[in-house]
Amino acid sequence: MSPLPVSVDPWGTLHAVPEHGATFGNRGVLHDRDRHVVRGWQGRRWIICRTEFRGRTREVLPVGGYTGLFFRDEATALAAGHRPCFECRRADAQAFLEAAQCVGGTAALDEALHRERLADDARPRDGLRAGRRLHPALTGADVEGAIAISSDDGVVVFSDGTWRRWTFGALGGAVAAGTLVGLLTPPTAIAALSAGYRPTDVPLIAEP
Repeated sequence: MSPLPVSVDPWGTLHAVPEHGATFGNRGVLHDRDRHVVRGWQGRRWIICRTEFRGRTREVLPVGGYTGLFFRDEATALAAGHRPCFECRRADAQAFLEAAQCVGGTAALDEALHRERLADDARPRDGLRAGRRLHPALTGADVEGAIAISSDDGVVVFSDGTWRRWTFGALGGAVAAGTLVGLLTPPTAIAALSAGYRPTDVPLIAEP
C-alpha cells in the first residue's frame, strides 16, 4: 500500500513518505471524500497531539473528519506552526502557553501563531511553502528544537548543541550557524523554547 500524504515537513507541507514519525496532530479537514488532500489548512487551531489517548482509534483520512497528520518529532511540528493540544496534552499545552508568555489564552496563542507562520495573502489552497513566513535568524535562536533555513535552502534543526540537516529519517551532518538565512520556527515557539519549554522528543540521533 502506498504511503498517504500525511507526513509533515518543517515548512508545513504534506508528503507521502514511509516515515510517519512519532508525533501526531491536525489543522482541520484537509482532504475530500475521495481522500485527496485539497487544502493546506482549515482554521487557525493547529495542534500537536498524543498518538494514543484514552484508547481512541480513528482513520487517518476519515470522511467528514479531520486529517490526521504525522511529524518526525515535536520540533518539526512546532516549526510547521503547531502547538500542543489542550485536551490530550494539557500539561504540555499549559507549559507552552506560560513559557511563550502569550497574554490572552489559547485564542490569542492561535492568532499569534497564525500570523507568524503564514503571510497575509496566503490561501488554504496554495502551497504552504509559498505562503510561509521566514523570521530573522537572531542571536539566541540556537535553542534545542529550533528549525531554520540555510543559505542553500536546506532545513536544519538545532539538536544537542549543533545545527544539523533535517530529514524525515536520521538527521544529517552539522551546519555552520553563519549559513542560516531565517527561522521557520515561529517567534512565539522560539520564545517558549528559550524560556525552558522542551519538545517531548527533540531529535538527538544524527549521522556523523
